[in-house]
Amino acid sequence: MKRIISLSSILMCSIILGFSAFSQIVLEHTFDGNYFPYNFPVYEDADTEPYFASPSINVTGNNVTLISYNEDYTLRDYYHVTYDIPAGYKPSSIAFSPSLRLTDGTPMFMVTFKSETISLGDKNYCIAKMYDARNGSFIEDIDTSTFSITIFNAVYNINGKPSICVQNISYDRNSEPTTSYTYTTKIFSLGTPVSSGAKSISGERHTPAPIMYYDINGNILSGPAVGTPYIGVNPDGSSSVYLNTSK
Repeated sequence: MKRIISLSSILMCSIILGFSAFSQIVLEHTFDGNYFPYNFPVYEDADTEPYFASPSINVTGNNVTLISYNEDYTLRDYYHVTYDIPAGYKPSSIAFSPSLRLTDGTPMFMVTFKSETISLGDKNYCIAKMYDARNGSFIEDIDTSTFSITIFNAVYNINGKPSICVQNISYDRNSEPTTSYTYTTKIFSLGTPVSSGAKSISGERHTPAPIMYYDINGNILSGPAVGTPYIGVNPDGSSSVYLNTSK
């Protein structure tokens, strides 16, 4: 009986470790130095719609509002969430855009923090974490540094994978003869996000303007002439091309 209990305990520990080792992002490559993804295409959501997103989000506490806009300036994303700040740290910067999605489609944002108790140059002075944009829940740790971490909110298409670029600067105040900085650039892949069209967002698009029809003399018609194609607006705001067959 004791042996069975022991084997069961080992199996349970293995399962727990397996879950804890699972990562939502994958470190694809690390550069020694400061590198930027020039000329790589920016990854688009599956719906391919362009959007506006802030490259710099200011936050002083554990409440943050994450907003993006459509090309016609209407609201695309709106998340107002509360997230946990690690004890002894204060938020430094936040990265968010509609393309920042995990493999299962989870929208997320990333926060860098700086310590209020650890000295500049010591381990874990700066840390970066990932949170769920829908409810602010913690997802996983991203990186640590003795000086600073910068995360770009643009998602790049690198080797066919949606990827983010994280720049890490470490600081060694004990180096001789002068203080030394070490630059590292990490590329993480996010997997293949699902279409953002399936998510629920606050705000609506502008009501589309009605399509009017005119004859060759400029007189308005009640509808398209028989046998001619015309554009019809669907209830959801999309449009389709139809052929008028009614007399």
